Amino acid sequence: SFSVDVSKMREEEGGLFGSVHSAEPRQSQVRLRLSDWTTNRTESIKNPSEEQTYLGYGRVDKPHKTIGVGDNECRKIFISVPRSDASSIEQSMALISAYGTIGGRSRNGWGSLRIEACEPSQSQIDLSKYQHPWEDALKLNWPHALGTSEEGALIWKTTPSLGSWTQAMNQLGKIRKDLRRNFTKQDRAWLAGAGNIRLPNSLRFKVRKDEEGMYGAIFHMPCLPVQELNPDINIIRGIWGKAHGFLDDCPSLKRIAQ
Repeated sequence: SFSVDVSKMREEEGGLFGSVHSAEPRQSQVRLRLSDWTTNRTESIKNPSEEQTYLGYGRVDKPHKTIGVGDNECRKIFISVPRSDASSIEQSMALISAYGTIGGRSRNGWGSLRIEACEPSQSQIDLSKYQHPWEDALKLNWPHALGTSEEGALIWKTTPSLGSWTQAMNQLGKIRKDLRRNFTKQDRAWLAGAGNIRLPNSLRFKVRKDEEGMYGAIFHMPCLPVQELNPDINIIRGIWGKAHGFLDDCPSLKRIAQ
C-alpha cells in the first residue's frame, strides 16, 4: 500500500541534493553536466498543427529557445553521485525516462524526454510503491503518486505507434480535445477555468518511443486542488471517474502496466 513520510523525504532529499533549511546546511552531493548547451531554435515553431497549438498554447506561437527539439536529436548528461545513493538515482532516472517531461506545457507532452541508458531498467520498475488508489489520492493536495483503479494503473498508450514525435503529439491533442468535449459545462468550469475556479491538471501526457516508433502515454496523478479553490470532492470524483471511463473506451488507447 502507498505511504509517504514527507518529513523523512525532505530530510533525505536535503542530505543528497543540499539544503539551507536543515540544522546542518550542506551543498548538493549530486553533480550534473550536459554535453551541449547549444540552443537551436529561437523562433516560434513553424506551421504547428491545430492539435499542437491546443496542447502548447502560449509556447508554439511565441519565440523561445529550446535544447533538442527534433525527433532524433539527443544530448548527453553526466551525473556524479555518492556510490551509496547510486541505486536510488538509477531508479529515479528510469522513472524520469518513463514519465518525466521538462519546460513549458510539459504536462501536455511538450518537453518529453527519453534517457537511453535507462531503457533496460525502465520496464523493470516496481511501480507498486509509487501507486495510490485514485480516490484515496484525493485526500492529499499535491501530485504524489500514479493513480490506480480496479482495472490497474491509470496509464494508457496510444495505438498504433507512429513515425514521429509530431504525429504522436497530434494524436494526443485530438484525444485531449475529445476528452474535454465529453464533459458538462460545470465540469469544464473546473477543467478549463471559470472565474476564480480552476482544477490544476493532474492528467499528464508524454511522448515515448518503442521498437515500433513513437506513441503517446497518458497517466493520471490524482490529487485534490488546494483549499483556496474550495474544491467539492464529489464533483472532483465525478470528473475523474468520467475521464477514466472515456480513456478506457477510446479506440485509439489501451491500458498498460508501466
